[in-house]
Amino acid sequence: MEHYLLIGPTDLTATLAPDKEHQWHYAAPGEVAALLAKLAPKPKLTPKAAASQPAAKPKTKPQPPLRSFMGAYFAACPTDADLCALYRFVDSYRVTCAPSVLADATSSLAQAYFKGKVVRPLSLTEWPAIVNWLQTRLFDHQGGGKIDPSMFEVAPGYRGSLEFNGFLAVELSGDFGSDFQPVGTYRWGAYIDPHKLLKIWPEYSHSAGVELRMVVYEAPPGNAYDFSKRLVFDEAQMVDQVPIHDTLAAGNLCVTFEAKGQGWLSLGNVHFRWSRYEMGEFLPGGGRIVDHDRREVNYYFSPADLKPPLNVYFSGYRMAEGFEAYYMMRSFGAPFLLFADPRIEGTGFYLGSPEFEAQIKDRILQCLKALGFNRHQLNMSGISAGTFGAMYYGSQLGAHSIIVGKPLANLGDVAQREQSVRYGTFPTSLDVINLHTPRAVQKAGRKAMVKALNARFWETFDQTDLDTTALMLTYMRQDDYDDKTYHDLLVHLAQTGKHPYVIGRGLDGHHNDGATETATWLKKQFWTVMERDFDRRKR
Repeated sequence: MEHYLLIGPTDLTATLAPDKEHQWHYAAPGEVAALLAKLAPKPKLTPKAAASQPAAKPKTKPQPPLRSFMGAYFAACPTDADLCALYRFVDSYRVTCAPSVLADATSSLAQAYFKGKVVRPLSLTEWPAIVNWLQTRLFDHQGGGKIDPSMFEVAPGYRGSLEFNGFLAVELSGDFGSDFQPVGTYRWGAYIDPHKLLKIWPEYSHSAGVELRMVVYEAPPGNAYDFSKRLVFDEAQMVDQVPIHDTLAAGNLCVTFEAKGQGWLSLGNVHFRWSRYEMGEFLPGGGRIVDHDRREVNYYFSPADLKPPLNVYFSGYRMAEGFEAYYMMRSFGAPFLLFADPRIEGTGFYLGSPEFEAQIKDRILQCLKALGFNRHQLNMSGISAGTFGAMYYGSQLGAHSIIVGKPLANLGDVAQREQSVRYGTFPTSLDVINLHTPRAVQKAGRKAMVKALNARFWETFDQTDLDTTALMLTYMRQDDYDDKTYHDLLVHLAQTGKHPYVIGRGLDGHHNDGATETATWLKKQFWTVMERDFDRRKR
């Protein structure tokens, strides 16, 4: 059940038809605290006192206490007391209002609330339209996945060359004809979730003499062979993600590519995501960074209480697309920025073209500027694959602290150990080394590739200024991905004369061991930094 809130002079929620998936609540200005006392009552007994009370059998199944509202609409301006009571029950980007409410929010508390929650005015005036707008954009959870190139099945009539390049891409080359002809299809389709708009982002590139278009077929529920719809999208329409409107709930979308001309064509992952329309990627307020090769990374920025520091977290390996650690970062109460890398099978380790990497740094700097912070009020963090982004960009930006668990800096070694130490455990590492090493280096052989990719981190790291940065790392002593990062870090710091504050903690086990201990340690270090350096107390 998703809960929504209306604050205004009139209760319009009674006009809504019964809905098992959405529940609307109403409060007049000045009555929000009373409403929340009913929806999320505080426990009156301590655990010890509650245990001594006889358990009464309830006549009806009690409703679980409210955790949060998925969205809120202010038809009238709430009081300052309302905003204080509501603060922890609704997240940033999930509050909308009538345009006139902005002029009424004059108190300093209201202005800070509206800025921190990124309150959005709606020009809609009809109540059913407002309800539909919120429920189709501000729903719970995040949804996204991909179909990788291993699922590509070449068209029977194709006569050119074909090469599968891991989970990176399938490479085709030859004469595709003077008219558009199918070159292949992805064997698995995407399920159409009820009440969700799907959008598609295909990864592709081709030579100048080739033209490409994407054909999407809709299969009704339970029938994979009788297509009910055929949609064609040219490259001009694929500049951005392609929304697929008016679909059949519980059906499937299947993707085929057609090409014409002569040259080469590279087809990568085909991404399917829930659309929030104009409200962002994965979460309300989420965004995308895309370079000229259609390589992307996703980000989410929450201004929270607008007070230092800005905490940044890089998501680790994720086959399901979206952000991780949202609730952990939100629990600190400070502004935070999340990154997620959906490339290859689950991550591209946040490396890319100069344009790609510059956009990630610019996004962090833009968030600092919007908050009025400087680099000494910046904390960078991540676990496993996310540690590379945290250390790589955190060192370049001279962050206040870099807090990481299971650090991976030697990505060349991670790929090499797929053959020598942990065969078949993390094959994505082989795609990563292919993606991030130039053709000339690849022709020089495996050892040259490993050395070049390792140097990609250390050559950048050695040129940074870390004298005012705290480095906090917990690592696995028998790490079967990269067991040298912590040692190499100390060596490079000594060789380059850097003197940061370093905390290191070793745990016994391989890379995928000690998940709970690592997460607990990372949160503890965060609170240590927050309390010691930014005068924030754990709530």
